[in-house]
Amino acid sequence: MKRRLLLLLISLGMGCSCNGNAEAAAKETICTSALGTSVVKNVLVPSNTTCGLNGTTVTGDITVMRGARLKARRVQINGDIEANGAVRVDITDSVLKGDIELREGRGARIMNNEIRGDIELERNRGLLMVSGNQIKGDITAKENLGGLQISRNNVDDLECFNNRPVPNGYGNTVKGSRKEQCRNL
Repeated sequence: MKRRLLLLLISLGMGCSCNGNAEAAAKETICTSALGTSVVKNVLVPSNTTCGLNGTTVTGDITVMRGARLKARRVQINGDIEANGAVRVDITDSVLKGDIELREGRGARIMNNEIRGDIELERNRGLLMVSGNQIKGDITAKENLGGLQISRNNVDDLECFNNRPVPNGYGNTVKGSRKEQCRNL
């Protein structure tokens, strides 16, 4: 059944940007429910679905489409997480070797992770919480509405511009600079 669905999506030009390459398509996991302790290459969360990752290893990237939800807990991710217009993105107790980019979505919770890249939050409309993370990169938050709490993170640079309301938080250890609205966090 899953194979037929993948073939249907590929034939319609959906499911992954594989440029007609069947081998690349076979390495894309379309997640519409829960994945447990498995190893997958890239993960695509289609619009209007919820993907739950618990103990999963992702050797590539995770893409969350408009209207979708991602709940990742105790996950090893060797690439990036990119979400454009997602309803919700929750990442907890995980290790991420790339960046987290959340744009034009709603709420997110990024808590107690080891992140070896940047976190970029841009033009989101719901409450965003970034707390208790060890980040070998920067946190940049621009033009978010709905609230932003940044607390207890170890991070290189912390930059916040044109967010409403102004971000709040406490207990961040910043190795580099704190800019604009994040100056006192």
